[in-house]
Amino acid sequence: VVAANIGLALPAGATFVNFGGCIPDSNDPNNLASCVGATDLGSTVNPLTSTTIGPAVTTPAGFPAQNVLLQLQATPGVNNDLLCDGGGTPQEVFLGTLLLDNLPAFTSPRVSTEGFALFDPTLQLLVAPSGNPFPDAQLLTVVIPETELATLTLRPATPGDLRRYKVTVLSERRIHKMAFGITTSGPAAAPVFGGCVCASGDPSCPIASFPAQVGAVDLIGCAFDDISNPNLDLGSGIERPTFFTGNAPDIATFVARATNPSDPAFVPNTIYVALQGSLPAGADPPSINNPSATVESELGIIEFGADTPTPQITFSGADLLPGFSLGGQVVPSSAANPIAVENVSLLNRFDADEDLDADGVGDDSDNCVLTANGGPGGQQDAGGVAVLEPDDIGNVCQCGDSGDGVVDIALLTAEDDVANCQAVLALPPGQTATNAVAEKCKVTVGGSLNIVDVVIMELEAASIDSGLPNSPSRLQACGPATELQ
Repeated sequence: VVAANIGLALPAGATFVNFGGCIPDSNDPNNLASCVGATDLGSTVNPLTSTTIGPAVTTPAGFPAQNVLLQLQATPGVNNDLLCDGGGTPQEVFLGTLLLDNLPAFTSPRVSTEGFALFDPTLQLLVAPSGNPFPDAQLLTVVIPETELATLTLRPATPGDLRRYKVTVLSERRIHKMAFGITTSGPAAAPVFGGCVCASGDPSCPIASFPAQVGAVDLIGCAFDDISNPNLDLGSGIERPTFFTGNAPDIATFVARATNPSDPAFVPNTIYVALQGSLPAGADPPSINNPSATVESELGIIEFGADTPTPQITFSGADLLPGFSLGGQVVPSSAANPIAVENVSLLNRFDADEDLDADGVGDDSDNCVLTANGGPGGQQDAGGVAVLEPDDIGNVCQCGDSGDGVVDIALLTAEDDVANCQAVLALPPGQTATNAVAEKCKVTVGGSLNIVDVVIMELEAASIDSGLPNSPSRLQACGPATELQ
């Protein structure tokens, strides 16, 4: 990663002081902060070219008022990478310290890409040396408390499906009840948690009526008496609700949204979930989880009406749900061993258990992460650019290759990739767009296959630096390498 645009959505009421010691200019309409002279940045961050803007950004119009944008760059010739791959070993790199005032209890900033599309060109969260953005599906955000007693995780329910996500909890203690929010960077299409879709007066629900509004939230009931109902995507340890009476649910399993979407007490674009346990737990109240240090307990599935790449878990506003205003012990908690939310890690995975293409090979060892090539005879790697030795890029996603896994001009193999790519380049546009060889021939960022791709392939295959102005060497820029197939 050579640069990063990190959007931070601050909780309502929190005051931004600075990031890394970059002091905002109060006279600037975007609260621009130069990092020149900043003393609390990571060693790979270039203070001369890194800045922060916000909150209360005025340009571009529409950027969320409570968000801060960190624009961080590496130092060319010194630290060419802001983050590096560590030779295959994951590394944690310190970028800087975020300083806030008046941070409300049980809240934390969250990574957000909301408003990125308002910039021209659209901002990328993480920028690779090639210029390619990192797919949202390969990003992971974690909030780690000072004392960790439980972990709440959100991840895709099935590989490649960005509409359905499952929520799990890992805790060695029994958890009696829990409430949390699932938030998106912008308005999400019809989110439904656990199959809970009942609304007041909805004739399709088993219960004809119940309060639609309690306090500052609108309740959405589950109200299924039959726990085997296929529409109920709740974990096995969750109490199935039966009815609502009075001003609160009799059984505290429900979904809620803020009655006023602009209410600062709640996180925008958030659906809230309140769960109560049904598993026997001895002298304790029933539990929503089977306590374990290694095995997660599933809480439920949230389904969106359209692909939603980066939802995140939050506790902000959860204490305002009916039955959860517990004066500090919000959620989760049990009678004997309470767990405060400030001791819960929030982990948002977007990699579907690290097998994006669902080919049975984990992403960490898959030589084509976005294109399925598992199973018998899978993971074939015949070579690379003008070499017959495996290069850890699978044949099916080797950009510049037209069939045999080696990018070659008929010097090493019988196949001439440059000639084959030239041939598809000459096809009418309608045919080129749907041609599998043309898709593999793309080796530069942006647009469709063009003569520059072919020239770079030819020169690179002959082990000659392309030398074209502002043009990198051959890149893994084709569809099978950059888009989930």
